Amino acid sequence: MTSEWYCQIGNRIDGTFTVEELLRLAADGVLGPSDKVRRGKEGAWIEARQLPGLTFPDDFEQRSQAVSASRPESASRPEPIVGEPQRAASDEFEGESIGDILAHPFDTRKVRGERLLALSGGEWPIEQFRTCKVAWKKKPAGWLVNADPSEFYADLIFTDGGILVAKFAKLPKRGESGNSAWLHFGLIGLVAYSISESSRMLRERTQAEDNYFRESDDWHGAKPAQLFRHIEKAEFLPADEISELAFGKRGVLTFRFRGHWCWAKPDTDETEEEFCLPSATELERWHAEAAEARANRTEGPPEPGPAAVAEWAHRPEAEAPNWIVSALRQMEAQYGERSKELFR
Repeated sequence: MTSEWYCQIGNRIDGTFTVEELLRLAADGVLGPSDKVRRGKEGAWIEARQLPGLTFPDDFEQRSQAVSASRPESASRPEPIVGEPQRAASDEFEGESIGDILAHPFDTRKVRGERLLALSGGEWPIEQFRTCKVAWKKKPAGWLVNADPSEFYADLIFTDGGILVAKFAKLPKRGESGNSAWLHFGLIGLVAYSISESSRMLRERTQAEDNYFRESDDWHGAKPAQLFRHIEKAEFLPADEISELAFGKRGVLTFRFRGHWCWAKPDTDETEEEFCLPSATELERWHAEAAEARANRTEGPPEPGPAAVAEWAHRPEAEAPNWIVSALRQMEAQYGERSKELFR
């Protein structure tokens, strides 16, 4: 269900509004920093300035006087933002309480945008081509690593500076159910367990496939930056940190990234071109061009915060670019020694 928000502007309570509408109301100066907002009819009122992601005009005080003079009986709903995908049944705060939002500011849309610019070198990624509905997983490299990675239905979006992995649905894993009790009943129990697990895996995999198509349809036509900002599990892999690209058995694409092995298995049941991985020649050419482009980019977000600096800290670069130095100095001036402690 879409989140329903209420605004208290002066003595009047208006609603309901979606998060997109709150963003527009704030940007247009209709909703002020000291006005109150709450989620649902039972939510607690908080000042709008406390809700991450809301931005207000610099000249709000002057504009608010003009807006209030012409304000109708209730705040009107803004038109959908052109170019932004519109979710049919949920938004980026679905399933979160006000406390969750305020406690996890690194995953607001604004901060995720900063993180993407830190990863991409200061330029929004431009899509070159994509492969839809691959089975994606990533596992730490090394023979002694014992890890059972989660697997997702995802789109691989090859951009001019890296790969955006848009994860739309999690796939089931064996052993996740409570059917293991059957294993205590010998051979008969083992057979019962195998049948039960196979049935569950088939059922949940079908559900994951339905979730994938529903979620991917919601974001059809969205640009890479929009997907990264809105999809919490989306990842961006800079091309100059990708190595050992190869195709394995059954056309599975494998490569290394930051000490992990990554696998992308295309869906062989789908015959359309959008579900096929690029050829080895095309992939090699893309990687060479994208890796060179990313390596030559040394910029970051216009106003980098701790999240952007933390993203850059994973890069293999030996020398910090100017935007990192400026960001750290600004944080030291604002927070004192606490910024250093943050990055230890």
